[in-house]
Order: sequence, then structure tokens, then C-alpha cells
Amino acid sequence: MSLKRIKNSILTDAKKEAERIVEDAKERLQEKVRDEKSKIEEGLKEKYTRLGKKLEEDKKRELIEQRTNYRMGLLGIKNNIIEEIFKKAEEKFISDEQYWRSMEKWLKDINDAGQILVNTRDSKRFNSEFINKNSKKDNLVLDKKNIDIKGGFILRTARFEIDHTLDTILSNLRIELAPLIARELFSE
Repeated sequence: MSLKRIKNSILTDAKKEAERIVEDAKERLQEKVRDEKSKIEEGLKEKYTRLGKKLEEDKKRELIEQRTNYRMGLLGIKNNIIEEIFKKAEEKFISDEQYWRSMEKWLKDINDAGQILVNTRDSKRFNSEFINKNSKKDNLVLDKKNIDIKGGFILRTARFEIDHTLDTILSNLRIELAPLIARELFSE
């Protein structure tokens, strides 16, 4: 064999080997690209799934918050309506003669001596004459200082204090009647 042929044979074999190496590298590169593409697609699917779940959770949380806000708003409206009912009842009671009959009855029930305190509005009618006419005790005295109450009176004795104020009476009635009124008005 001649040197040229040997050289050509080596070059041909080297060329074939180089082509095979290049072809192998191409296949490995394509395989790596496929693997990376598959990993990226899988990662995107996972992110998409996580984002979908997060979006669903956010939607549920927002819906719960909206429902809570709606219920709180509705509860506020209902409470305002009930409060308005009590306010109108209070105004009607104070302006009615029944209020003064109640004051007379409360005075008649007093068995102890002491000072009586009333508000400025009632002090015109709730005077010494009114006390003497409606009480069993001679030593009930109207205090000259007026107190800040809606109506009724406070009796102070040496031993205790009796609260016959509308503030307290209405507060107790509100506790007792508010659930009944709510049930009657808003039963669904």
C-alpha cells in the first residue's frame, strides 16, 4: 500500500469517525434538549397547577370575605332598625302620661328616706309637691343638682342607691327584648 492510500484511508476513517462523533453529539444534544424541554414543560405544568390552586384559594377567601362583609352590613342595618324602634318607644314613653304614672308608682314603692335626683327636663314637674303627693315617706327630698339621664330618678339613701332611671330600665329591656324583636322582624 502506498503512503497516499494509507493517508487517504486514515483520513476517510478519521472523517467517518468525526462524522460519527458529530452525529453522536447531535443525538446527545437533541436528547438533552428533549429532556430540558420536558423538564421545562413539567415545571410549567406544576406552576400552572399551583397558580390555579392559589387562584382558587384566593377566590374562596375573597368570597368568604365578601359574605362576611355582607352579613356584617346586614347585621348593622338590623341593629340600626332595632335601635330606632327602641329610640321611638323611649320618645313616646317619655312624652306620654304613662311615664308620669310610672314615676308615681315607683315613688309609692319607696320605703326609705333619701335624696331624689332627676334630669333637668323632669325637675319642672318632679318637684317637692309631686314627691309628697306620691310617696309614703315624708323625708324624701329632691336634690337641687340635676343629673344627666333620659328620665326616671335615682334615690340615694344612707345605706344604698336605687336606680329608677330610664337609661337602666331601657338597657335591661333592650337586652331582654332585642332578640325577640329581631326574631319577629327578621325571621327568614
